[in-house]
Amino acid sequence: MAIMQIYGATPGTALGQAQLAANLVALRDAQRAAGRNANLVSLVSGGIPGAMGLSMEVADWEAWASMMAEGNPDSVQKVISELPPSGGMGQQLTTMVELPGLETESSSLPRGIMSVSRIKVQPGKASIAYDMVAKSKEILTGLGAIVRVYSAMYAMETGILSFNQYFESPAAMAACGNKMMADAEWQSHWNNPGRIGNTEVVSLSVWSFVD
Repeated sequence: MAIMQIYGATPGTALGQAQLAANLVALRDAQRAAGRNANLVSLVSGGIPGAMGLSMEVADWEAWASMMAEGNPDSVQKVISELPPSGGMGQQLTTMVELPGLETESSSLPRGIMSVSRIKVQPGKASIAYDMVAKSKEILTGLGAIVRVYSAMYAMETGILSFNQYFESPAAMAACGNKMMADAEWQSHWNNPGRIGNTEVVSLSVWSFVD
């Protein structure tokens, strides 16, 4: 049951985009050097141009509590203190938890490109939403996607599920999309009227992992 902490940032201006990216790469590398599972993604489509997300993943709540108690190691803090100004603006800091029973091992994820569906769950409809995303994961895994499903735990907006599909490349994502369009089971599931009043896909975005 992975716990993911995500820091989202956008450049203040188009000219600041390169420096923001360089700063976040340096921060990711510092966190990795300190022994943390850190990854960086850059927006391809579906949001603010130049947006990036820096994530740190731990295995469970005990590891999350330990990371929070430790804060930034001295080596990471040193890197932060030396970063050039970028004009970047932090959008939000979110903590998400992988849905129990639907876990996917971190080491199995291809980190080429990722599509993210943000799903709003209406109050009292969590069990219906769980069944919906569980079935989505089952079908899409069969069509070639590797899927993780997270629930927003500490976030600016609650009642949100993040349905993430991971692929080696844009071509692999496009191939899976073509299969989805042609797959009768997926089309029936996607158009299930049981979604109405229970769940709603509020945004779709695509992100590329930064090497």
